[in-house]
Amino acid sequence: MASRAAKSAVKSTAKSVAKSAARSAAAAVAVAAASTAAAAAAAAARVCHALGHPDRLRLVALLVKAEGGVGALQRALGLRQAATSRHLAVLRGAQVVAARRDGGRVYYRIGVPAEPLAAATLRAVVRALAAAHRI
Repeated sequence: MASRAAKSAVKSTAKSVAKSAARSAAAAVAVAAASTAAAAAAAAARVCHALGHPDRLRLVALLVKAEGGVGALQRALGLRQAATSRHLAVLRGAQVVAARRDGGRVYYRIGVPAEPLAAATLRAVVRALAAAHRI
């Protein structure tokens, strides 16, 4: 009888541990999902922040049509080179634009953010700019 009681206690403890592990796993999944959602929201916010200046929106509108170098973008917008480069750096930091080097020149084009929500946010803005044809 003591053996049967011990087996029952072990079985009860095992069930309790399994339930506890399942709850812990579910909590870990919930935390991971919240963390992933927070990361996605943060990436989309970086895109929105980068697009939050009129000159940066104008840069994106130009780059929707074709890639361009800093000099050509600067002339098209009527900005100083330092301002144009600074705006491009902000856009590049948010993955709104991507750059490629050709010798000593750097050419910019619309980028593709790694985070899907940020990419969707950028696609929506690009579509709106393309539909408006200009800013």
